[in-house]
Amino acid sequence: QPRIYTTVANLFYHGAILITHKHNRVNPIKHNIFIFLEMLSSLFNKKIIAISESVKKSLQKYEFIPEEKIIVIPNAIEYQIFSRTNKFKDLNERNKLIIGTIGRLEKQKGVEYLILAMKQILTRFPEARLEIIGDGSQAEKLKNLCKKLGISNSVFFFGKFGDVIPFYRRM
Repeated sequence: QPRIYTTVANLFYHGAILITHKHNRVNPIKHNIFIFLEMLSSLFNKKIIAISESVKKSLQKYEFIPEEKIIVIPNAIEYQIFSRTNKFKDLNERNKLIIGTIGRLEKQKGVEYLILAMKQILTRFPEARLEIIGDGSQAEKLKNLCKKLGISNSVFFFGKFGDVIPFYRRM
C-alpha cells in the first residue's frame, strides 16, 4: 500500500515526479479494493520500477499497467562484498558446504522446497549445513518440517539480522 500513500501525498504537492518501486508480484488474492486503489494510483505514477520481469508481467496482468510505464531494474548487488576470500572466524567452516537463504519466511518464498532439497543434499554431502536467516509466519512450520525430515541438526534458523553480509560470505 505504500504506492497508495505516496500517491495521495503527491496530490497535495504539485510538481513532484512520482516514481514507485514494486518488490513483489501482485498477490491476486489480496482484497480487490487494494488492487483497485493501486491501479488507480498508478495513473499518477510517471514510472513504476519492477525488480524483475516476473514482477513486471504481474503488474501488467493484475493492475493493467502499460508496458511502457514499467522499468525493470534488478536488485543491484555489489557482489564483491560477498567474496568468500575473507577470513572466517572458524577456519573449520571454510571447507564445509554451506547453503542458505536470507529473507522473509513466508509461503511465497518457497523455503520449504529448499528444506526438502536439503534432505537430498545431505545424502551426498553429509557435512553440509543449511542456514536460514529471517523471520515470518512460516518459521515454526519450517522448523517442524526439519524435525519431521530428521535434518534439524543440519538446518540452522538464525532469525532476523540487520547485517547479513557475514552470512552471505559463508554461503
